[in-house]
Amino acid sequence: MSRYRAVLLDMDGTLIDTAPGVIACAKDCLKILGVPEPPEEVFHKFIGPPLPECFRLITGLGPEFCDRAAELYKAQYGLKHVAKFSLYPGMYDFLSKCRDAGILLGVATFKQPVHMREALEYLKIDHFFSSAVGTDPKSTLSKSDIINIAVDELGLPRNRSILMIGDSFYDYEGAEASGVDFAAAAYGYGFTETDDIPGSCIAYDVPSLKSFILNG
Repeated sequence: MSRYRAVLLDMDGTLIDTAPGVIACAKDCLKILGVPEPPEEVFHKFIGPPLPECFRLITGLGPEFCDRAAELYKAQYGLKHVAKFSLYPGMYDFLSKCRDAGILLGVATFKQPVHMREALEYLKIDHFFSSAVGTDPKSTLSKSDIINIAVDELGLPRNRSILMIGDSFYDYEGAEASGVDFAAAAYGYGFTETDDIPGSCIAYDVPSLKSFILNG
């Protein structure tokens, strides 16, 4: 029997490999706005944070530009970008096994809700989740806010019987602020080889997560 009653997953870099689609959309926006495209290696910073912060990290420009770019991103994002998404190897089996074990599943992401739903439906995994929470239209919710909403939707108390899985310090800090446990998806985008990665589990692939949750 698992130690966890529920598992929440971040989306980008944890549940889904969204980088090809997300980066393509970001590049489309920069081109429309007439901003020179930064070096390719910079774009890994775009995956995970709230959208205005994403644009700040890759351009270094101020809040007015980043807010405008974020709004354009939301308008430009569509099926042609979602079609570039893929599940991480072993993820579908992981979700199936958790559900079969009676573990409630949820998504807690900085993605806009409409973009989140499009991705879950396109990859045919929406049926696994009893809760799926994205950010608000202006991206003002913290990760802790999003986690709290997801846990409340599951009808559970916020404690260490809830596990948040994510690939960044945003996810870890949100889990800590919400009083839930954290597992690091070290296969994602947010952590580097030099980071002191936090978490009850540091997973370099999805099967490691499955083993920790179901056999740990």
